[in-house]
Amino acid sequence: MRLPLLCLILAAAGCASAPGPVVSARPAVSPVISARPAAEAVALTWTSRIIQFSREAGRQFVFDCPRGGRAERITGTDIYGETSSVCTAAVHAGLITLANGGRVTVEIRAGRDSFSGSSRNGITSASYGRMTNSFEFVR
Repeated sequence: MRLPLLCLILAAAGCASAPGPVVSARPAVSPVISARPAAEAVALTWTSRIIQFSREAGRQFVFDCPRGGRAERITGTDIYGETSSVCTAAVHAGLITLANGGRVTVEIRAGRDSFSGSSRNGITSASYGRMTNSFEFVR
């Protein structure tokens, strides 16, 4: 690719040592990299659970949790069971507060045989056995 460009430059300069005729030269093309548009967030209530949205592992969702939340039931720690309140789990994970709400991104995960409860950020999660799906927050 560099030889035709060199030939073009030498021929344009009138250099007699240009190696052969130049038929055409392609301009250098740089790839266009476009930023992926931000996903539109889905507005939730504090009772919304991931099970309402998808059971497809690997899918991600962006959610807006409203201000003035009320803690709902959650199961697990860091990885939460599909019946857990998404917004309450986000408070438990330290990503938002009940008072201010906020935007979070979750990724659906495969189920687990058990979930361990814990207390964090004023929220206590329950331990539980097997669930078909789970989710965790993308940070």
